[in-house]
Amino acid sequence: MRKNKRKFALLLAATMLTGLLAGCGGSEETPQTEETGRFSETEIALPEGISDMQTMAKLDDGSLEVIASNSDTYCILRSSDMGENWDVTPLESLKDSYINPVAIAPDGTAALFEVLSNKKSDESYTFTYKLKLASPEGEIKEINFQIPSSGNEDAMISGAAYDSGGNLFVQDTDARLLKINTEDGSCSQPFDTDGKYISYFSIAGKTLCAVNTEGIMLFDTETGEALDAESTMDDIVKNTDYGSVPGYDRGAPMLLAEGDDGSILIVNHEGIFRHTLGGSVNEQLANGELNSLNDTNLILLSAVMMDTNNIVVAAFADGGKEKILHYTYDANASAVPEKELSVYALEDSALLRQAVTIFQKNNPDIYVKLEIGTSGEDGVTAEDALKVLNTNIMAGKGPDVLILDGMPIDSYIEKNILEDISDIVDEVDKEDGLFDNIKAAYRQDDGKQYTMPMRFYTSIVTGDAESVAAGSSLKKLADRAESLKKQGNTPYVLMPRRTDDLLIELYCMDSASWKKEDGTVDTDKLKEYLTQAKRLHDVDEFSKELIPETSYWGEAQMYGSAENIGNLMGMTQIGFGTFAGISQMQMLYSVQAQNGNTFGLMDTDSAKSFAPYLLTGVVSGGDTDTAKQFVKALLGKEANSGAENGFSVNRAAYEAACKDDMAETDQSISSSIHGGDGEQRVDVDILPLTQENIDSCTAMLESLTEPSMTDRVVQNLVLEQGQKYLDGTQDLDTTVKEIQKKINLYLSE
Repeated sequence: MRKNKRKFALLLAATMLTGLLAGCGGSEETPQTEETGRFSETEIALPEGISDMQTMAKLDDGSLEVIASNSDTYCILRSSDMGENWDVTPLESLKDSYINPVAIAPDGTAALFEVLSNKKSDESYTFTYKLKLASPEGEIKEINFQIPSSGNEDAMISGAAYDSGGNLFVQDTDARLLKINTEDGSCSQPFDTDGKYISYFSIAGKTLCAVNTEGIMLFDTETGEALDAESTMDDIVKNTDYGSVPGYDRGAPMLLAEGDDGSILIVNHEGIFRHTLGGSVNEQLANGELNSLNDTNLILLSAVMMDTNNIVVAAFADGGKEKILHYTYDANASAVPEKELSVYALEDSALLRQAVTIFQKNNPDIYVKLEIGTSGEDGVTAEDALKVLNTNIMAGKGPDVLILDGMPIDSYIEKNILEDISDIVDEVDKEDGLFDNIKAAYRQDDGKQYTMPMRFYTSIVTGDAESVAAGSSLKKLADRAESLKKQGNTPYVLMPRRTDDLLIELYCMDSASWKKEDGTVDTDKLKEYLTQAKRLHDVDEFSKELIPETSYWGEAQMYGSAENIGNLMGMTQIGFGTFAGISQMQMLYSVQAQNGNTFGLMDTDSAKSFAPYLLTGVVSGGDTDTAKQFVKALLGKEANSGAENGFSVNRAAYEAACKDDMAETDQSISSSIHGGDGEQRVDVDILPLTQENIDSCTAMLESLTEPSMTDRVVQNLVLEQGQKYLDGTQDLDTTVKEIQKKINLYLSE
């Protein structure tokens, strides 16, 4: 069986300077004004057993070619009927190779760069390459190739592409654009990029598009001459954020490809656009809000325009699952769906957008309008957004569906703002199964239910058996941490963290027991939370430079890998934080096998708490039937697939994700941490989950009973004042009084 090359891929991805383009902001779009006509989306199935797509291209004969892998080696896949049937040609000589990147020529020849790692004395790596050309019949020709010297021995190839004339170009991590002579492997540097750092490049026909922070430089691939700037294409780039593609070692947030009649095709999460050179607009062909492109978890790989009415996009969905999306123009389809469903959330979420995309795809006659209350950029606070939302609801102008994370749910129930969704919850439970304890936490005494989360988190503590047992209360945990500090066996007892990170992690696990029957906060429990948080905060003295960046409670907030790595290196003894997914479960059991430590729930003496994520509710007085249909989709197996961003409440989705992580693996993660004595490195071998692992963890999740407090205004008030106490600028009694005063004022409004 072909081995998984993930360890090497992670090392490679960590070293490469990706700087890929994100978004299509700033472009001028031409709305589709005709009453009918829209590109509809279907999915092209790859042959069974095929995975790990490298790239995709349209050939001169009109067929579609993909380079991917089966369980043994890399393969050439070719289809002449838009993926109805595939011819698969294995490249047996590449069985034990790691290939990255790959480019496909118009005649079907594939350029595959085999990566060879060379370990240096300081435990770091340099990389060299073998260029292997695969003919359409699968014959391999090896070309002597070496990246031209730039004085940087760590230079690597970050991208490769052919132009329509069959010329091969690559980019290295020194931002050089090179042309490779495929006869002898020699390189030239035909393009003058004027000293600009090129983040990413693509080729559309015979136009090379070099993306930099100021825009897109265009070059003629035959002559090397710079072409006139296209301001509307530059607008796509300006004022956008740059970054690497999360979770995978190839792909891009935006694709540029050859369009029809010499145009340039642009694909990103906002949709599919066509730009004619010299034109003044980027014409929108397909609106991303109406298809899978709106899913920001989707990592875009390749795009081709087969003809005017057919566009194909290769991508990776959440978890690295390959997708080939086929967009076909339907002249009879309504340009915009006639029915609209409005969904409101305080904060944006890739998981929510993924669920919206799935619902939109399965219900093409419904347009889901997603409104986000706080962007984090305009100064609007959660309290501001909620005041506007509540005013609109009372005026009958509210949304159809509420994502209730951060909202005053009890108040909405008391004011009859929310519909009973127990029928929908029970339907999903009957079809797929739900975690009964999570369902029960939101079921009213009269049998009604007004909300249900898509996902949930909990809190854990890791370390030796005595430390894990101490996690049953904040006081016991603080006692244990102070005791270990006196022993002085490690530089730190706890992993250094920011004050707001510490407070939110402890809030997540402790606040479930604070709420009194009248909705106010128990003063004694609030004081105890702050007291023990202060003790934990003061256990270690550490440099501010060691504090990681803030990662806020919400999507992807997890017990960090730094906790595991610090413990493995002997830097720390206790780890704690949010436990948020099956991939993390696998990591924890792998670390446990390596160092003998264990993990368990926090706060089990007072309440076995969980943090709900993407709580969904239906607003009374709106389109309740369609809204309930949407809620059912959110709770369903398809929307809940994936092993991260919380545990799925859907048992079928949870069990499927567990099964995926029981598969054979030879993954390893190499990480480092910087301390007073310099850098230390450790390898973590990621082991497949066993049924015993899954059963043990499932039992722990099934024991959870109480949701933590989710009202974002209350949470922010606690964090705002709590930081002052932990930082030593405000005493405990003043802090508690200020929190209670402001909470009571908020609840009275």
